[in-house]
Amino acid sequence: MKKVPELIWSLKEESKKIEGNTPVFIKTQQIYDDNERNHIVFQGDNLEVIKGMANDYSEKIKIIYLDPPYNTGNEFIYSGGNLEEKYSNFKQSRDAGNAKENRHFDWLNMIYPRLLLSKELLNENGVIIVSIDDNEYANLRLILDEIYGEEKYIGTFVWHRRNYDESNEGIISHQHEYIVVYGNPKFDSEKTKRISSWIYKEYEQNDTTTEAMKLDYQYTGKQDLVDILEQDIGMNYPKPVKMLKQLVNYFSEPNDVILDLFAGSGTTGQAIVELNKESNSFRKCILVQIPKKTKKGGYDDISKITIDRITRAIMKNGENESISVYQIRK
Repeated sequence: MKKVPELIWSLKEESKKIEGNTPVFIKTQQIYDDNERNHIVFQGDNLEVIKGMANDYSEKIKIIYLDPPYNTGNEFIYSGGNLEEKYSNFKQSRDAGNAKENRHFDWLNMIYPRLLLSKELLNENGVIIVSIDDNEYANLRLILDEIYGEEKYIGTFVWHRRNYDESNEGIISHQHEYIVVYGNPKFDSEKTKRISSWIYKEYEQNDTTTEAMKLDYQYTGKQDLVDILEQDIGMNYPKPVKMLKQLVNYFSEPNDVILDLFAGSGTTGQAIVELNKESNSFRKCILVQIPKKTKKGGYDDISKITIDRITRAIMKNGENESISVYQIRK
């Protein structure tokens, strides 16, 4: 791996030191009979889950997908293991006058150990796919270059998530998000061509022009969730099922394992269950979601939305598929 420019920030060295005991998982729920077509949901902090997966899943994951917090200014609920006490002291002592700059430190200290540790789970032809927006795109590219190597950068998909918002206070409306891909996939040239163009072409109809290419993913992603849960629970920006299906289809093969470290509403789970039915095959998904408290739609934590969504997807589409739910033993 050739040397690349390195991003430096406060507590970076500490964030590399992944300490503590290896977590032990306990099964808390089995949805449908456990069989060879079994998916997994972990309810817990993804850093701890990654540590706990190391023995059983080292070099066995084909796709790691992350849709992390976009760092819009909110506090992160994810822990940093041995970093937490130092990080707390750092937050108290840092210059309050650089709040915008400091929040980049917060995000980097959250995401870096997760990217670093999860790399050990990828197999030799695996890919890591990260959804991100303008807030941290540049920083994300630098740390992925450092961890994976610049030569493993496959590309960045740019997709049109939202229409122009006249209420936007900035001069430029932020209408796009990015899907960053690193790894060592093996596929033919025809598949490469399809990957490079599908985001726009999928929604182009009747050879229409620019208007048809303004993809209303905000609507379709939300509508996917409303349809599967049969209610609007107020989660406005889930990723579209069709988009995740295509990513998984292009970068994996039947019998591969796909890991989503920030599962959220469970879009990836639904996408894989539907893809399994459409392709008459089986891909295993592992979803990780911290049980963050919520009052959305009658659910009391976000991970229960994750579980309910993939359960409903199996009920509707799954053929003899099941789900095992695990928590970390305290």
